[in-house]
Amino acid sequence: MQLLEEQITEITQMVFTTVLGLDAVPAEVDGSLAAAAGMLAGAVQITGAFEGTVTVACSSALASHAAAILFDVPDGAATESDTRDALSELINITGGNLKPLVPGPSKLSLPCIADGGSAEDLPAGKLLGKVRFDCMGQPVEVALLESTPV
Repeated sequence: MQLLEEQITEITQMVFTTVLGLDAVPAEVDGSLAAAAGMLAGAVQITGAFEGTVTVACSSALASHAAAILFDVPDGAATESDTRDALSELINITGGNLKPLVPGPSKLSLPCIADGGSAEDLPAGKLLGKVRFDCMGQPVEVALLESTPV
């Protein structure tokens, strides 16, 4: 595992443990999780000395469970809006903790959730690091991309 992927792993595990009280364990998975059925994906943009994107994708079930934890409602009671808000919060916290790893000064955008939940609708770029996790038997993927000139 490269240094950047080790840092993505440490930060993601810290976010999931601190914010949700859940363990995110690195996992080997073939293919892209972000485009798989039943997944939600979102991103924050990093702009400034570094131009890029932090993406987070997870199963809809895990996002719903995260919403139940964050909004203190019973499992299954979180609305679609709650679920998107919870994933947005996880993306924002993860992106904010990854931002110091890239050249600065830089700013973090507000998080956005891809329409339809697919990462195919998110900004593309050169992949710098991607780590896949298992959290409660559900997939999670965190990636850092550098924007490429058009």
